[in-house]
Amino acid sequence: MLARLIAVCLAAVLAGCASTPHSGPNHGLYTRGAVAADQRLASQAGARMLELGGNAVDAAVAASFTLSVARPYSCGIGGGGFMVIHLPDDPTHGAVHSAINYRETAYVDAAYFQRTGKSSTIGGAAVATPGTVAGLLHALETYGTLYSGLPFPNQGEDGRHVLHTAPLHAWLPSAGVSALAAIDGFHPTWDGDLLAGSLSSPEHGQSLFRIRIEDGHVVFAERIRLDARIRYVTQWGPDRIAVLIDHRNAVVVFRAQERVDVLGRALATLEARTDADLFAQVAQATRTCNECHSFERNAQGAGPSLAGVVGREIGGAYFDNYSSAMASHGGVWDRESLARYIVDPQSVVPGTTMAAQGLEPGPVVEGLIDLLEIAGEQAEGDMPYN
Repeated sequence: MLARLIAVCLAAVLAGCASTPHSGPNHGLYTRGAVAADQRLASQAGARMLELGGNAVDAAVAASFTLSVARPYSCGIGGGGFMVIHLPDDPTHGAVHSAINYRETAYVDAAYFQRTGKSSTIGGAAVATPGTVAGLLHALETYGTLYSGLPFPNQGEDGRHVLHTAPLHAWLPSAGVSALAAIDGFHPTWDGDLLAGSLSSPEHGQSLFRIRIEDGHVVFAERIRLDARIRYVTQWGPDRIAVLIDHRNAVVVFRAQERVDVLGRALATLEARTDADLFAQVAQATRTCNECHSFERNAQGAGPSLAGVVGREIGGAYFDNYSSAMASHGGVWDRESLARYIVDPQSVVPGTTMAAQGLEPGPVVEGLIDLLEIAGEQAEGDMPYN
């Protein structure tokens, strides 16, 4: 799309000087030039370069870089492209007829596909160096007229964007925002909010962000982890949200639903199969756990979520405040290791910040682990709330 945009932009700038309007239904007369891109701000950026005295290459590069911000999911600095340049009588460069290839270059093996016939989708051969920035700057330096020719707007304090409208919200570190959708008619608790999709790493991105705006200010941004790079998000009908993720180009659809009391649900299941006196003791121990730990998927408190802990890698939840001892321990939580950890955390993970809760080995600890298994199984079908 990037190469096509540049070619269209160049053709429009140069061919647009003709005095005869197009004969189609959307005809127009261009006396100096025109810039056409599939995003209004990009077209305006290119047109501004022409107003400043630049040529078609200046306009095409400005439009392309603007698209990298305005439409990063379809045209961005992480890719590559081609540029075909036709300047029949440029005041600075004379007649120019050139083509520039700045496609991505595979770091490991540039001829991997041609040599093997295999699609380079995984492994080292799937890694390529982007060419967009280098290609556009090469075109600008070689055939443009305004590169380094305009004064830098050195106004205000360093690091303060005083010449621009401040954003309502910024993510630091970057979450790699890929899409933004307004929510209306989905659920009373979400209506009027914005949903942003993100592409970045699991630590900072690969999530939906629900953004609440009041009086022109963001009052909160709730992170909803999906554990996948999100390409696009939109509301689909009155009660559904569709999300396009990288994994096999899958579309995930969420429906509005009331938030489930996952702990109450698990306790009800356990109560139906447990002696009343034992259940009361397990429920009391569970309330102690719930002071620091959530039983909802990916909903972190002072400690990591306990949903799905049985069978999970030790220190493997999406939790930012693991002790170094827990984060580096390794292994998997099973019934035996959990039973020992609940009774004496330091004997299993020396250096952990969790304190012993005064429980002894026996039926209460086993019942607590039963509850953890039930909660994990039931949480598989739940939408993650955070």
